[in-house]
Amino acid sequence: MIPCSSERLPGATTLLLRHCHQRHFLAWCIERQIELVHIQPGKPQQDGYAESFKGKLRDECLNVSWFENLWDARGKIAAWQKEFNEERPHSALGYQTPAEFARQLLSQVANVV
Repeated sequence: MIPCSSERLPGATTLLLRHCHQRHFLAWCIERQIELVHIQPGKPQQDGYAESFKGKLRDECLNVSWFENLWDARGKIAAWQKEFNEERPHSALGYQTPAEFARQLLSQVANVV
């Protein structure tokens, strides 16, 4: 997944995507007529979600792990990613795990329909 945030400026008909200079993403945006707004150098706060994630990855996985080789690194990072995405409570989700939040959301949608 490409870390990015999106916004629609007041009165604008164009969706703006703010991203971290992913070059392979450019053709996809041009095809869909999406205007890219690049993060200015030295302004990481312009994409706080991605910077927060990168900080957690660095502090909780990369700085505390010793990687013997590329395969070892991939395995340890994948285990951290699974724990982060599936098992850990997130404050943005009301301190629920993503799985709990998804179940709650699906039950709410089922009750509406």
